[in-house]
Amino acid sequence: MNYHLAKIGSRFGTAYYERYLMLFGGLGGQLMEDGMYFWLKTDESGQKLKGDTSFVVHLDKDNIPKTKAFWSLTLYNKDFYLPKGMPLDRHVRNSNSGMKLNADGSLDIYLQPNNPGPDKADNWLPTPRGQEYFCVMRIYWPEGDVLSGKWRQPPVRQSP
Repeated sequence: MNYHLAKIGSRFGTAYYERYLMLFGGLGGQLMEDGMYFWLKTDESGQKLKGDTSFVVHLDKDNIPKTKAFWSLTLYNKDFYLPKGMPLDRHVRNSNSGMKLNADGSLDIYLQPNNPGPDKADNWLPTPRGQEYFCVMRIYWPEGDVLSGKWRQPPVRQSP
């Protein structure tokens, strides 16, 4: 993710390339105070995300996005469509979807094709088998470190 794109919001000035990228993705119409978008396209080693591999997005307790509204993590196929036929017809997990925090207050979101089990299912975002995909983390009405630019999106790590 080019953090600069999320930070400038719709304040493009003469940043014409950034204007093109934001408008191409349909995300250029609001100020960063209203919403910020972070793209998770590769794992921490730089490899594209593929649906047959199990990944985890780990948010430390202090790195869970601060917001006056909510945040979400939405999964798209490589063509920017919601994949069809996903288990539970689920394409998004968000701060209002009943995910369970770890004992230390951190949060794990599981990106994988198979259900991780009853104790982790609330935090499961099913992935499309045999396909590349990416996720977009949207933070609506951000505050604190998110709005100031100090917050960093979490890495996508391969699960054991």
